[in-house]
Amino acid sequence: MKKLLILSMVLLSSVSYGQIQVYNVNTTPKTSIGKIKSGLAFVAEMEREIEGKDTTYTLSYQEGQYQHITSIKSLRFNSDGNSFDSFYEICKSVFKDENKKNKDYMVILKLGDKDIAVVNSRTMGITCVRIMIGNSYTSPLVENQIDKLFGKIK
Repeated sequence: MKKLLILSMVLLSSVSYGQIQVYNVNTTPKTSIGKIKSGLAFVAEMEREIEGKDTTYTLSYQEGQYQHITSIKSLRFNSDGNSFDSFYEICKSVFKDENKKNKDYMVILKLGDKDIAVVNSRTMGITCVRIMIGNSYTSPLVENQIDKLFGKIK
């Protein structure tokens, strides 16, 4: 009995002095605003993270230049200056009557610390948006996918 008591004390003392210590846990959850899939494949997702008075958005997307390689990129930006709604309006501007058929229509903006280009991209005669960030870009997104990504429709 004495050996069992000593053994249990040794085990308990080794557990309390473990090698893992948690210092900081990210307690601010990200909320998905909109997610786009093509079948089972991930296309893009917009998330919001609120920490105090600061709101940060993250656009994650499957890089459009690869068909058989999964390469997820992301862009983070703050809500300063109503940037989320402005970004949505710029993406939607591609679908206005005066811009729909203009294959050269492009808006270049700075979002976060990145230069972004929102480009009119026609696919099989359908107007689409491509969001170009540096050397990467999204798959072509049709109007209802833009609405879904920005949480305007469910």
